[in-house]
Amino acid sequence: MNRRRLSLAVLAVAAAAILIRLAMPLGFGLFLGALLAFVLQPVYERLLARRVRRVPAALLCSVGTSLVLAGILFGLGYLVLSELVRLAQTLPQDLAPGGSLHDSVVRLTSVLRERHINLDDEVRKLKERLAPVVEGLAGEVAAASGSLIVSFIMMSMANFNILLRWDKMVAWAERDLPFHPGHTRKLLREFQLVGRQVLVGTFAASLIQGTLGGLVCLVTGVPNAAFFGAVTAFLSPIPVLGSLVVWLGVGVYRIATGHVVAGVAELILGALFVGVLVDDFVRPKLVGGGPKFPAILTFIGLLGGVAVFGLGGLIVGPIVVALCVAVLKIYGQGSEPVAERSAATVANEKR
Repeated sequence: MNRRRLSLAVLAVAAAAILIRLAMPLGFGLFLGALLAFVLQPVYERLLARRVRRVPAALLCSVGTSLVLAGILFGLGYLVLSELVRLAQTLPQDLAPGGSLHDSVVRLTSVLRERHINLDDEVRKLKERLAPVVEGLAGEVAAASGSLIVSFIMMSMANFNILLRWDKMVAWAERDLPFHPGHTRKLLREFQLVGRQVLVGTFAASLIQGTLGGLVCLVTGVPNAAFFGAVTAFLSPIPVLGSLVVWLGVGVYRIATGHVVAGVAELILGALFVGVLVDDFVRPKLVGGGPKFPAILTFIGLLGGVAVFGLGGLIVGPIVVALCVAVLKIYGQGSEPVAERSAATVANEKR
């Protein structure tokens, strides 16, 4: 019997490993769907309290969230693309005599000529170098769009299924995992709380940073401040560099086009409010959740997560760090957790 039980356990581990390996290409969409389910759990419970059935309630939460996210992504994409098209249309006028960029280009050309640098030759070389890059980028954008659509679908499906079956998943984990049910329950609860906190904190930090970026552009007289605020919000999940690209680029551009005071003000205000305030104070507070663990662990989760998992590590990293801290705390306690009946035990007693 022991050998049969051991063989069955090995087979179960192999089956779990195979499922995980097959799900890895879709992992971020599934993971994001789980986090959205944790965020929507209170809404789902309120619908159940109003006598809405479980399947319609989960479907309403999942479909509603997907539509909202799709609307936000479409709105940001439309705003960015329309502004880029407008810039492409007005660029010839800006470069023409009397345009906003003409004097800057003339000054740059004179400086290059003094250093025996032919601007036309450099532009031609740059075009030749960028041509294959642009072709490859077009293919990568097409592949990324397809991957985004698949991830979006998996996110919606994971959101629906976890809302509908989370209690059963917890009961199964408490019954079958080789840990004390109290420890399993604590880890799953920690995963649920931290996942909800990280997702909401990341979204809130992006919204705050984008709003501040737009306000700074508005105060310093930058045209289309809403566009730059949207770009800042879109790039905000990338720590430090995401917002830096926007406010630094805008400030340098304003200085280069003769608006020296406005450009310097953009650099100062952008560095203080968009950069330091959000990246050093607001984001760690929202994502890290305050005094649960030192701020250095939050930065390890953010920056280390990006290094290991790519951009998805901005969400995955802090959650992994929090779960590791929870495991170490449970191990440090040594003794069994406080007597508390597991969900599986309560279900068995009711039977």
